[in-house]
Amino acid sequence: MNRLEEELLAGFDEDGETFEFAGPWLKRPADLEKLVKSQNTRVREVVASIGRDKDLDVLVNDPERDVRLQVAEWGRDKDADVLVNDFDPCIREEIARQGRPEHLDLLINDPDHSVRSMVAFLGRDKDLDRLVADPNWRVRESVAIRGRGRIYADWRTTKAKQSVKKLPASGGCKRTCLNNSQSWSVLLAVGPMTF
Repeated sequence: MNRLEEELLAGFDEDGETFEFAGPWLKRPADLEKLVKSQNTRVREVVASIGRDKDLDVLVNDPERDVRLQVAEWGRDKDADVLVNDFDPCIREEIARQGRPEHLDLLINDPDHSVRSMVAFLGRDKDLDRLVADPNWRVRESVAIRGRGRIYADWRTTKAKQSVKKLPASGGCKRTCLNNSQSWSVLLAVGPMTF
């Protein structure tokens, strides 16, 4: 690690605010241009956290997940358009968290349950209607959490009506359980929940 990299990492407090840290470095563009090409992953991650557009343009294609995640967290549209197809589910989950409708339309079909769960957690009605029958219980749990007190099921069928049963209230909370015969039950709040 060279002197410049040491200086960057020494001044960066992981628990502090990046904004306070970034100010002096933004006045040193020549140094940032050197640091963006560092072999040290942590240095590139810190450079991405500073958020200079020129650096983010380079780091969006970085081979390391943590660097790309820092880029994604800035929420720039052009980065999200690239990272929505990233091979790492953590990156796609961050893109889903940002809630762009065109990306949610793609990510609802993601092969990773954590990404679909984030899509459900955002609570768009059309996504909840579709993900209520997801094969993964974590996704269905996110549907239940964001269900806004409604059960997203096809009430026109007898089978759907039979799959709902009342559970005893805990902590003064009324709950309804939407069962899937092949996997875990999903709790759906119909009142304030306390855990």
